[in-house]
Amino acid sequence: MELIQVINSSVFLNRNSFTSIEEMAEKDAEGMAKIVNMVRYTMTQGGPSQAVHISFSLYSDNEEKVNEKKIENLGEKIEFGNRVEVTAFLLKNDFLIHIINEAVEKIREIFKTEKLKLVVETDPEMPIDSKVLSLKIFTELDPIRAINSLDKLNKEWWLEIKPMTKQKLIIEEEYV
Repeated sequence: MELIQVINSSVFLNRNSFTSIEEMAEKDAEGMAKIVNMVRYTMTQGGPSQAVHISFSLYSDNEEKVNEKKIENLGEKIEFGNRVEVTAFLLKNDFLIHIINEAVEKIREIFKTEKLKLVVETDPEMPIDSKVLSLKIFTELDPIRAINSLDKLNKEWWLEIKPMTKQKLIIEEEYV
C-alpha cells in the first residue's frame, strides 16, 4: 500500500503493521514523524497487541496536482516514451522528479545536444515485473567518445546520486 493511498483514510495499525507504515513514509520525513507519533500514542493507549483504528491526513488535496505540474515541466526538458506510463511511474515514485531534473542539467553539461528520453522498462537485473525508469541518451558520438562522456557523468555525479534512486532509475546510452 502506498502512503498516498493512506491519506485521508482510515488505517488499522498493530505492532506487526508498524514496519509497513514506516516503509510507506520513508520518502517523507515530516509524514513519518506524524505517523510515528500517532502509532506511539496509540500503542501506549491501546496496548501493543490490540489493533487500534486511527484516521489521519498528511498532505493537502493538491499534492498530486503539484507533482503533475512538476512532471509537466520535466516533459518540456525531456521526451517521454509513453507519456501516460512515464507520468504514472513518476507519480508513484515522485522522489525521482527532482533527481531527473538534476540529471538533465548534468547530462547537458557533457552531452550538449543529444536527445533525452524517459521510458518505463522492466529491469532485467531485478525480480520479475520490476519496473524501472530509463533515462536514455541518444548519441551520434563515436563509441569511444560516448563511453568516455558517460564515464565522466558517472564519476562527476551519477555514482554519488544513484543510491537515492532506490534502483528505480537507470541512465543508458543509445547509439543512433
